[in-house]
Order: sequence, then structure tokens, then C-alpha cells
Amino acid sequence: MNDPIVDGPRAGASLGLTGHYASLARQVWAGLKLWAADAGVDLDVVDDGGLPGRALAAYRDFQAGNASACNGGRGKRDLYVYGSAGG
Repeated sequence: MNDPIVDGPRAGASLGLTGHYASLARQVWAGLKLWAADAGVDLDVVDDGGLPGRALAAYRDFQAGNASACNGGRGKRDLYVYGSAGG
């Protein structure tokens, strides 16, 4: 994540910004950036290249940063993780 000590909510997303689904992932990223700016959320996006193993590694990193919930995107390739500084 960006910083282990964050004031306020934070969210992480694992997106295939490169690879087969890059075009779609960039659209999802654009929407997430708008949402994060509007909601005042610190957003951390990881490019998993559309590879499930990389998405899983990103999930584990987000989880280690005290993320409290996850939401998949268009199936098993995108992963969004939400949490707060307080854990």
C-alpha cells in the first residue's frame, strides 16, 4: 500500500492494466479514481497483468495492510479491497 499510516479510508484494486484485458481495466481504473476522489479515499492500484497469481499476491498485500473487505470486478481477474487506517 502507499503508506502504512493513513488518515482516513483507503482502498486497493488489483487490475490487469497490461495484458489481454488492459482496455477494460483502464476504464475500471478511471472510474475508481473518480470514486476515490469524490469519497476522499486513498486508492492504491496494482497492475496484475490479468494474471490470477499476481492478483492473489496483491490481495495478500492488501490484507496484510489491514484491509477489511474485498470485492471482485469482472470475475476472478479484478480485485478491490477496502479498509481503514484503524484496521
